[in-house]
Amino acid sequence: MNRKSWQFTVALPVVASVLALPFVLSRLPGLGLAQVPLGVLVGAGEFGVAGLLSTVVVSLADRDQVGEHNWLAITRSPLLRPYRAIADRFPLPAVLGLFALVAVATEFFARAVVAGLLGGVPAVVVSIGISCALWTVTAGTWRTARLGLVAGAVTGLVHGILFVHTGQLAPLAAATLTFLALAVL
Repeated sequence: MNRKSWQFTVALPVVASVLALPFVLSRLPGLGLAQVPLGVLVGAGEFGVAGLLSTVVVSLADRDQVGEHNWLAITRSPLLRPYRAIADRFPLPAVLGLFALVAVATEFFARAVVAGLLGGVPAVVVSIGISCALWTVTAGTWRTARLGLVAGAVTGLVHGILFVHTGQLAPLAAATLTFLALAVL
């Protein structure tokens, strides 16, 4: 992966979120800080489901048996290379801070800005699409992109439904941070 794709992966949600911040803050019912512990549990559950589904997808696509060599295939995927590069270069507190920044920006952009304008089923569909796009933007091959589609579908569906029903961002950012931490660290 080249440096520009790494920068694009991290910068796109951050820049879009900053530009939309005044508009979205005026429309949000609350951030949901009290629900952050539940968001951590949601993120761990999403990681488990996406890990299992990524293993099944790789096994079916490669016509291979499920085993240790492909278990939790997403954790070894090139899709996480930008995050692994961050984890390799910085101390753990800085890594968690950077992951949290990416998580907040992603949730703000994907849910509050885009899905928040739609509401209902269209918001969930758009949430899935944005999550899949963000997960696959750095994929160089279809083989890599299929894992991003699995992770994007799982996180987009869960986060879209939760945002439509609660309107809270903090637990969703905690879920994204937890997913990234479990997948990379």
